[in-house]
Parts: sequence; C-alpha cells; structure tokens
Amino acid sequence: MGPASSQQIDPTVLAWARAHRRQRRRHAAELAQITLHHDPGDRREAIGQQLAWTRRRERARHLHTSALAQLRRRNTG
Repeated sequence: MGPASSQQIDPTVLAWARAHRRQRRRHAAELAQITLHHDPGDRREAIGQQLAWTRRRERARHLHTSALAQLRRRNTG
C-alpha cells in the first residue's frame, strides 16, 4: 500500500495534520521555555501546568489515532 496523494485524502485530515504540526512546534517551544528558563514558582502552579500538558497530549494522541484510523478505512475501502 503506497502513500496516498493529497487529492485522495480528506481535507479535514489535511487540516488536522497542519494543526497537529503547528501544535507540536508550539509544544516544543513551551518545553524549551520551561527547561531553559526555569521559573521557581509555586509548586501548585507546576502541578497545574503538568496536568494541562497531560490533557493536551492525550487530546493530541486521540486526534492522531482517529486520523490514522480514517486514513486506513479510506485506503482499505
């Protein structure tokens, strides 16, 4: 099974892929800011940031899995 051309892929999947790339770039910038510019703030703030990051990461994983499933369905059908 070869790679599908962009004409065969659903526009919503392409939009998701672009948004996902953008989100990954932003996340990389956030990580760089956290690791390079440590803010010795309140521990509760750090825990809140970790929880928010975890929720965003889980949402991204869900979207990624859904997009792959959609591509598989289109390519097998």
